[in-house]
Amino acid sequence: MRSKHHIVALLVCLGALLSCSVKENREECPYWLRVDVKPALGAADTVAVRCWNSEKKLFFESLPVADYADSLVYERVINKRDVLIATWWNEKTYHKANESENYFYCDYGFAADSLYGGHLVVDTHTDDVVLSTPMHKQFATVYVTFKDYSGSLNANFFLESDYNALDVKTLTPCSLKLTGDPDYDIFHARLVRQGPESRLFVTRILRQPSDVFPSTMRIVAKDDMGNVRWRLNLEEILSEYNEMIDWDKESLDDIHLTVTDNEFAVRPEDWEEGFDKDDDF
Repeated sequence: MRSKHHIVALLVCLGALLSCSVKENREECPYWLRVDVKPALGAADTVAVRCWNSEKKLFFESLPVADYADSLVYERVINKRDVLIATWWNEKTYHKANESENYFYCDYGFAADSLYGGHLVVDTHTDDVVLSTPMHKQFATVYVTFKDYSGSLNANFFLESDYNALDVKTLTPCSLKLTGDPDYDIFHARLVRQGPESRLFVTRILRQPSDVFPSTMRIVAKDDMGNVRWRLNLEEILSEYNEMIDWDKESLDDIHLTVTDNEFAVRPEDWEEGFDKDDDF
């Protein structure tokens, strides 16, 4: 059975079709935008859909996934334009959802959100198609283990990067100025210790640019007053592992870093499908 919204949209579409003729500019004729919500089932409570054409943002709508349990397809009528950019992501599922007009971003001092999403450029002059919404993993969980490390772990550890945001339209990494303080232009998230005596520390970071990684990343140790005790620049250490960490992969792998007195090791780990709803750091 079709929903009331579907029926209203269908009536609007029929009216627009009747007003179009072959001789007129068909850019004002309707285009059925159909979005397949199926990939989000069991993965997100709400999917946010935002669309632009070359001139402006067309609409931004939140889709409660449960409302599409029967049809699994969200439908909307828009006018034909040369290019349509559609972006979607999980929304209202996790404890932080930092999204501004043009960026997903990380607040200074906090881990990245568990952000899943995708984008697509659509030629609306073609026949109507159903767009899929693959929820690609846009973040990496970073595990740092101080194994056989004799240095003091009585400190507050942070992971830093020069890139703290993603462009909403393209999901590409960027550096976003959040405040007037230049220190807030970076990603700076606490590495959370996984137990009082644990040597494992964890955080999340958004997708990073592959062409400058790992020169932008570092681990910082601070005392309780916020004074830097030491800073470990990861550029030289990670350069030999650069090919192992693929920041261009559609769904990012998680990253395991192991620090000892004499060596530093990296192991990317394939991400198994599922959402990290229980992680809170």
